[in-house]
Amino acid sequence: MIATAPKIVLALTAALSIATAHAQDTTYVHKYGHRFAAKAFTFNDNFSMSDSKSGLNYVPHSHSGIGIGIWTKYFPFDIAYRHEVSFAGGEKKYKKTGATDMHLKGYCRFFAGDIYIQHYTGFLESESDNFDRDKDKWETGTFDPDLSSFYFAAVGDYIFNHERFSYNAGFNASQQQKISAGSALAGLALYNQRISSDSTLFLGEKANLESWSMGVNGGYAYNFVVRTKFLFFIAVNAGINASNSRFNNMFGKGTKIAPSIHGKIALWYNMKNSSLGVTATGSNIRQVFDRRLNMFQNSSKSELIFVRRFWYKKNNS
Repeated sequence: MIATAPKIVLALTAALSIATAHAQDTTYVHKYGHRFAAKAFTFNDNFSMSDSKSGLNYVPHSHSGIGIGIWTKYFPFDIAYRHEVSFAGGEKKYKKTGATDMHLKGYCRFFAGDIYIQHYTGFLESESDNFDRDKDKWETGTFDPDLSSFYFAAVGDYIFNHERFSYNAGFNASQQQKISAGSALAGLALYNQRISSDSTLFLGEKANLESWSMGVNGGYAYNFVVRTKFLFFIAVNAGINASNSRFNNMFGKGTKIAPSIHGKIALWYNMKNSSLGVTATGSNIRQVFDRRLNMFQNSSKSELIFVRRFWYKKNNS
């Protein structure tokens, strides 16, 4: 096994070199040539946990607000500041709520990587998976202020048709897709979720639970171009993961097969120096905490975004 490791590294290096050796087809993909961009946006984040055995769903507040951000080609991620504007309901009665919801995305020509970090405190119990977060529900439902959940996900995919398809054009509007094109995707994913509570909520005991999942995924992404300036992007990615309550026993005793699915859509109106669009992401992931408890973690994000590009290269047409 040790002797073959260098061969595997060399093979991966060679494959990566081949992938990066070919430039994108300018008939299909156009680079705006900018080195800096600013954006303003509105956002809405949703999160929930579902216990299929008990039929209970745990839902925090839906969070929405406004934000500003910047992008530069010299840094791998966007930088953004988000300001909470309102809660969906129950903000006066339930003060012990909190949320950290981050999405870091880094896309290059042949690779798409997403990191999600979500920490919610204060959940409402519901018996319906189509729970409506309206005010009446928050006033009459069972509120668990001490229940908190930390969730981390890292999903990376290789873009096979990177010569003609641009992931950046589809979800970031940092490039222009001139002719409709799509690509198969394949990659790896790592998930971690930790649930804690001082109340008797899970398994008839105080909760201090953790789950790790790791596996492979594959899917397809497509940019549909309408009259040059309009672009519709869709990406669907499904995965099969090994899930266990302990990371060092990921493929050992107690490990179960856990499916996952991710989806993204975007609609853009692109001009030379700016873009206006709507983006949305959604995911459903099974997490194994122990033999008695499996939960499905669901999350979604949506944004209305205006992007303005600056600082063009001198040879930009």
